[in-house]
Amino acid sequence: MFVNGNKVGSGTSWTTTYQFSIQVKPGDIIAVDGIDKGGPAAFIGVFNGKPTKATEWRCSTQEVSGWKMNSFDDSQWQHAISYGRNQDGNIWNSVGRGPRPNIPSDAEWLWTYNNENHNRVYCRYLMAPAPAPAPAPAPVIAPVRTVSDEVTVPNAADTDTNANSDDDNNDTPIATSNTSSTDTKQSVIDEIIRDKEQSNSKLTKFQENLFRLLKENSDEQIKVETETRNNFNSVSVSLNNEKIKLESVHSNMIALYEEIQNLNRSIQSHYNKLISDTNYLQSLDEMRPTFLKSLDDLASHIQNVKIVVDNKIVNDEYKDEMIRLLTGIHFNTHNISGYVATAFINHYNKYKNRIQKENTDYLNDVKRLNELSSEYSVQKQISLDIEKDRVRLENIFLKMKETLEMSISQRAEFDILVKEVVAIFDKKRC
Repeated sequence: MFVNGNKVGSGTSWTTTYQFSIQVKPGDIIAVDGIDKGGPAAFIGVFNGKPTKATEWRCSTQEVSGWKMNSFDDSQWQHAISYGRNQDGNIWNSVGRGPRPNIPSDAEWLWTYNNENHNRVYCRYLMAPAPAPAPAPAPVIAPVRTVSDEVTVPNAADTDTNANSDDDNNDTPIATSNTSSTDTKQSVIDEIIRDKEQSNSKLTKFQENLFRLLKENSDEQIKVETETRNNFNSVSVSLNNEKIKLESVHSNMIALYEEIQNLNRSIQSHYNKLISDTNYLQSLDEMRPTFLKSLDDLASHIQNVKIVVDNKIVNDEYKDEMIRLLTGIHFNTHNISGYVATAFINHYNKYKNRIQKENTDYLNDVKRLNELSSEYSVQKQISLDIEKDRVRLENIFLKMKETLEMSISQRAEFDILVKEVVAIFDKKRC
């Protein structure tokens, strides 16, 4: 992990939650160089209280010079892909036996769109500053228009006096000038009142038309926003369903993988026993003829000794005793040889049957392994198909989210504009 290009720390155990003590300020760039060594990949974390979110991180599989620095332009990088939250029942939750400690439950596991095959990724996050409060709109001050602003009435008395300064005894022009000035002023005032009434009428009509247009525009914006929100919610539900499907398929694949591993161990055990028992049975095959012949030869040898005694030794009580003993030995030897031969054959058949059973178990395990391998391939293809749909929905979801946020922002700005217009009319500032 890097902050503004400076290495903060690293880790090699994916089951460990690492903590780094460093002050991260608004405007800082947090960069993560992620390496995977097989299996689904993702990282999760919290930075200055800000949990990882797919919409706020950008990732690439290509390392570009300066990618860890603030000055780097990552606008061409794709947004990260979320593979579930810390609280969700995803593969990392299952394998790790629960959510990651010290990380918020809504933090998201992030990687590129292909976390099975992208084993080296470079991701960035801009620690954005808190939004500044919007400046209060400046008050609109309209000039108050009075009669004196509209018309300047000349002082007729002064004008006439200057014009008739030579006639000191003629008061009529002055009286006549005053009367004319009063009439002119009144006519101007009357005209101003009529113009004002007409202006007020036009302004009222203009206000009504303007409010009608504003309302129509607002209603249309609300309609579009509602449709966008409904579509956004629908896509969000579909995306969540695809994530659930993907997690289910991944769980099935994990179970299949574990069963395949167990079968491999079982097959290896059967194979080792087959080799060992077959070698032993082969040794029994090699010794069987000689062993059985030696048993027959033992009885024949006793019989030959008896014949020698009977033919060569003179009859007396000792010869009779030898004949009696040899006859008993011959009988017992014959019987014992048969028992030994039977025991040998049973021992031989035991290992022969054992080899047949091991061979049957071996073949059954191999057959089951082939079935599981086929099923795993099917599940893997299903996972790839679901992932494609999920990525497509994710892109649609992000675009619709941007559209919805823009629609909400525009409507908020429009509402502010409407309030300002209403305030202007209410205070008669036009």
